[in-house]
Amino acid sequence: MKDRTLLDPLAALKADQRDIQRLKAVTLNRMHSNSERLTVLEGFGAYKRAVRATSVQSIPHNTLTVVIYNSLVDDFDPNGDITYSTSTGIATINNAGIYIVTAGLAYDNAASNYTRQLIRILKTGTQIAGNEATRHTSVSGINLGVSTIIECDAADTIAADTIQSNVGTTAQNIAISSSCHISIARYH
Repeated sequence: MKDRTLLDPLAALKADQRDIQRLKAVTLNRMHSNSERLTVLEGFGAYKRAVRATSVQSIPHNTLTVVIYNSLVDDFDPNGDITYSTSTGIATINNAGIYIVTAGLAYDNAASNYTRQLIRILKTGTQIAGNEATRHTSVSGINLGVSTIIECDAADTIAADTIQSNVGTTAQNIAISSSCHISIARYH
């Protein structure tokens, strides 16, 4: 199957009039401690969202590291399309189809001077999409996010990884935050 990486997934969906008619935005109010609002789309066969909920994750200097979103907070998957591991941060696709993936992370500390941070979405170990931020001074925290549409076969895996580098070569922590999440929705 062919991968499709898009900066604006909604623009791609609008281009396919047959499919866009199946999509209707529905806002669900969720009662969490942070009073977050979750938007899902009708017509999706599965939806899973995991967050970094307990303990920070330390990311070594200049080392690609899979982000472990360790708490599954939304799990609508009546056909078993997606299996997500909160211990490895890796989702396994059980049924071929089109999947929309969004990943975000928040670094809770910043090293001095030049700092580079990157988040990528991986399909079976290969980068499909990414986003990078660079800072030249010490500031507290940074948020990164990335989204893509991926055509997957059964047994493909989906994950997000990150790398950070800084002049001091120190590790940095991914925060416990609702902005630190991965969402995977099966469209077809």
